[in-house]
Amino acid sequence: MSENQTNVVVQLDSQIKPEEKHKEIISNNFEGTNIYGNILMNSGDITTNNYVYEQKQSLAEAAAEIQELLEQLDKSYSQDRTSQEMTTSERMTIASEAIQEIERNPILKQRIIDTLKDSGTTAFREALDNPIANVLVAAFQGWIEP
Repeated sequence: MSENQTNVVVQLDSQIKPEEKHKEIISNNFEGTNIYGNILMNSGDITTNNYVYEQKQSLAEAAAEIQELLEQLDKSYSQDRTSQEMTTSERMTIASEAIQEIERNPILKQRIIDTLKDSGTTAFREALDNPIANVLVAAFQGWIEP
């Protein structure tokens, strides 16, 4: 599939109960675009809600931004060792510093939250591909589910 193609998925949910009026919900989610819309049809009345969202940062971009931050912190704390060679305490220190840096940047923090919600914790952790990722993702989950 080329990058210029758009997939359109329309889901009709039509469940009629004897005591309720007939309802149909049509949802359009044009992933990768800035438009999201819902149409609710109820006994001839049509209610339309359209929302324009900023395009969300992709998982790869968010992971790259965090990876860059981790690499900067690694240089400060690692004493020329890789993340795998560091002690757990050293990794925790780097994770703590990374979390503090991210919390000082509300735009980055929101991008991470949005990406984590969209991609899930497993995909996010794998995209980071860093021993410190488990600690970071646990902290990020705390921002979503305090």
